[in-house]
Amino acid sequence: MIAPRERIVSIEKKLQKFLKQPGAMPMTSHEHRFILDMRTAASNGVGYGWMQQIIEWEWQEKAPGMSFGPEYYETTIRNLEDQIQTRTNGDKENT
Repeated sequence: MIAPRERIVSIEKKLQKFLKQPGAMPMTSHEHRFILDMRTAASNGVGYGWMQQIIEWEWQEKAPGMSFGPEYYETTIRNLEDQIQTRTNGDKENT
């Protein structure tokens, strides 16, 4: 279920709260530009899921084994489902 628009907290509000945490670094002009570019891309029809996947692939290239995005979670879920299925089938064979 999508939250009503008035309940959605903007990135700017979330960043204000985030920056109050101990050790938080101020947002750089490049990070701010990224947010603006992302919004421009979305308004021109680029999907957030596609952007997220591209970021994951870039992250995988820069830090193998340390990226977490749609592909990682899809694989993790599939592996867990396979493990559950294997255990379930093993339990049936043992009864």
